[in-house]
Amino acid sequence: MITGKEAEEIFEAICAEHRAMTIAVVDAAGLPWSAPVYYLYQYRDNEKAFYFLSSPRSRHLEALQKEASLQASVAIYNEPEAYEEIRGLQMSGIIEEISSLQERAKLLLAFGKRFSFFDKFLAQPVLIKELEKNKLYRFIPQSIFIVHNEVSFGQRITL
Repeated sequence: MITGKEAEEIFEAICAEHRAMTIAVVDAAGLPWSAPVYYLYQYRDNEKAFYFLSSPRSRHLEALQKEASLQASVAIYNEPEAYEEIRGLQMSGIIEEISSLQERAKLLLAFGKRFSFFDKFLAQPVLIKELEKNKLYRFIPQSIFIVHNEVSFGQRITL
């Protein structure tokens, strides 16, 4: 049986091992949609948060903007050959835009440190223009489940 501390360690390891997460939403018409985004995970002020850049005109964010709840689900997984090696996170929570310029600046610096390709965006005017079209968002999980088939096949660990 996985304990609270061990579950937290697995959660932190999964967040560090991966760079992309899939965001899933349902629009006002009841149609589901998912989209992969690069993320930056941080734990601050007793809060787990996943930050990502995306266009406010993207289908997943347009769906959220039309809904008052801003509810989404997020999945982060490896892609192993063997089912016993599946390990990842299933989460539900809320998405909010980062509006503070100071916080945006700090997070963009952190993105630059985590993702080596980020320098290309800053060096090429065409890519800078594309980056300017994006906004910075935070996903705050309200429920987290860890899937770890090496520990127990088909069982989720609640965090």
